[in-house]
Amino acid sequence: MAIFSTCAAGCSFEVKIEADINDTTEHPQDGKRRPYLCTVCGKWFTTKYVLIRHKQLHTGSLPFSCTQCEKHFASEYYLSCHMNVHSSKYKYTECGKCFENRQKLAVHS
Repeated sequence: MAIFSTCAAGCSFEVKIEADINDTTEHPQDGKRRPYLCTVCGKWFTTKYVLIRHKQLHTGSLPFSCTQCEKHFASEYYLSCHMNVHSSKYKYTECGKCFENRQKLAVHS
């Protein structure tokens, strides 16, 4: 099954939300099956929920906002990651720049 949506610019696109046994891919780093395909950008996801959350990026729906800088996000998870920047949880001591997670800090280091 697929749902059709429209992005903020008025373009229409299909987002597949049910797995087809023949349509799947595995992530090269973790080997997890990802049967849910976003037909807009080609990314594959492990669950329907994650795909539906992801599609908000294409529709421009950003209902979660930061109270400190007014940036908006598609999910509470993305907002909570962003809040790490304000809390200095992942701060590079050499230059003082803050990051959302330890992976981005490690890349910067």
